[in-house]
Amino acid sequence: MLAEKYFPEDPNTCLIKLRQFGELLAQQMASRVGIYESPAETQFELIRRLEYQGFLPREISELFHELRQSGNTASHSLEGNHYSALSVMKIAWQVGIWFHKTFTDASFKSGPFKPPVSPDTKNQELKYELQRLSKELKEYQVTH
Repeated sequence: MLAEKYFPEDPNTCLIKLRQFGELLAQQMASRVGIYESPAETQFELIRRLEYQGFLPREISELFHELRQSGNTASHSLEGNHYSALSVMKIAWQVGIWFHKTFTDASFKSGPFKPPVSPDTKNQELKYELQRLSKELKEYQVTH
């Protein structure tokens, strides 16, 4: 997910990507239940229509609105910090699980939310792996 990629360096963009994720899921949902009308329909209108027509439970509708509103704030006010990005990422995770259980596999059991791994951690892991492989290569060269 692009939001996870942007989280460490650019939480503002992370929030915008999370909003886009919510938009995509709402459009997919409308399409699957046969009420998708137009890409010109606003996210607010689509969420409201999905809820009004009984396809979207109120608590999930509120999560979709949180994705939308936080993305709007990030986009228009250039606001967004790591705390808000992580909070909204958890909301997107919840919405994604709900969507998957509703439209793909009702018996799906998700594990716990896992925050994105810091690139520093990934780089450190990569560094250790490169050191290990380098050592392995040297040992091989000595014995062959």
